[in-house]
Amino acid sequence: MGVRGIVYLMTVVRPFAALFYVMCALVFTGCSATQSLTGKEAAIFNANQAMSKGDCNTAISLIDPYYNSSQSDNTVRRVRATAYACAANMGFFRTIDALSTNNIVESALWRTLTQTFPSSILTDRRMEAGWIATETLMTWLKPNRIIPAEYAVPTGAFNPGSIYPADRDDNANTLMVFVAMSLIGSTQYRYGKLEAQSYAATYNKLQALPWVTADSVSKDTAGCAYAGAIMNMFDAIEAISSFSSPTISGAFSQITLLKDFFDDACNDACRGLNAGASASGLDYSANGCTMTAAEAASLCTDCPVKLRHRSMCADTSVTIDKNATACAASGIVIMMNDNPILGWPGP
Repeated sequence: MGVRGIVYLMTVVRPFAALFYVMCALVFTGCSATQSLTGKEAAIFNANQAMSKGDCNTAISLIDPYYNSSQSDNTVRRVRATAYACAANMGFFRTIDALSTNNIVESALWRTLTQTFPSSILTDRRMEAGWIATETLMTWLKPNRIIPAEYAVPTGAFNPGSIYPADRDDNANTLMVFVAMSLIGSTQYRYGKLEAQSYAATYNKLQALPWVTADSVSKDTAGCAYAGAIMNMFDAIEAISSFSSPTISGAFSQITLLKDFFDDACNDACRGLNAGASASGLDYSANGCTMTAAEAASLCTDCPVKLRHRSMCADTSVTIDKNATACAASGIVIMMNDNPILGWPGP
């Protein structure tokens, strides 16, 4: 694995491994009482046991009924998020190993994530599990948080959620980094090639990602979720930087350097700018967005916060050419398709 990989395992994996396989001693005062556990406590214990054996689906079936009930709390939300992360193929040790042994600078990051998180639209539900893990992490909040309407997500009465990372538990943001990475990788693996094709050793895309207009993003949850995963990754890395060790912060700094460029892409796409006018030099004029200068001044500042949730691109309260969230999402995809240095290389 190399020195860098060993440093990662010692400084990152060990503190957060409990997010995936919560051992009996971390949840209960003693393992000897397992026979007396009932209801929610038994479901939590058995779900963690199932995850420790790699049985993600059993863990989901055990915890979902409690999440969708008045008995939901942060322990339930944590277990549900890790269960769906498990189903999304988000192996923590494997992800850390991939990040520590592969190049993650600029375009190499997207190739590494594609290689690390293979997925097939025909044979697995990894991408969809990543959606649910992301949404569940948004409900794992710090105590007594009051969520402003602009940050609220549609997660149901029992699990209020926020797209703003400062509202969420620190461990939720830590896990969000890696869930977002798995979602980016699995989405790219599916949509960057035809199903029958195989990636070359470089893991460059073999076809362009399809969500390059506001209309296409608004009609396909996968496109909105993909753009949102990229922004959730950036947000979560920034959120955990305040308490991360210098080793972790330094490693992630190569990724956060990209955020300003993607904010520019959102901004330019929201305005539908051509290559001569855009900050990135890319052409966004065919994405179907027609903001006036006044509209752009209020709606097109960086990437809209609503973009972080997969449902927010389908905004029927405005016409598609004025849908700032969908317009911005198309800009992220155009950036990934057309910028060979900062995006995902390939056709």
